[in-house]
Amino acid sequence: MRYFESHEPIYAHRLASGAQGWDDGAYDAPALREQVAHWLATSPAAQPNSRILELGCGTGALSCMLSQRGFEVTGLDISQSAIAFARTVAMQRGLEARFAVPERNDAGF
Repeated sequence: MRYFESHEPIYAHRLASGAQGWDDGAYDAPALREQVAHWLATSPAAQPNSRILELGCGTGALSCMLSQRGFEVTGLDISQSAIAFARTVAMQRGLEARFAVPERNDAGF
């Protein structure tokens, strides 16, 4: 099994058991939240309505946070289960964040 192929069963199991992401923390307190908040406060590039692509978004906590702050966000992850969860949360919160699983090529990427 390739590394990326192991993510789907892990996410499916975690979400089925009530988890809200890869880690055990609260959905709205992802591990990178402080770093992203710092970037938002200090970077001239952090302008609302800017486009952001989050690679490896998991269940979309950072993507949702950025969407709530006015960014046009697209989150990508290799787990169908994680992306389905992210879409549900975004819809429940009335956010326009988009989520997708990238297509794999013949090499598996």
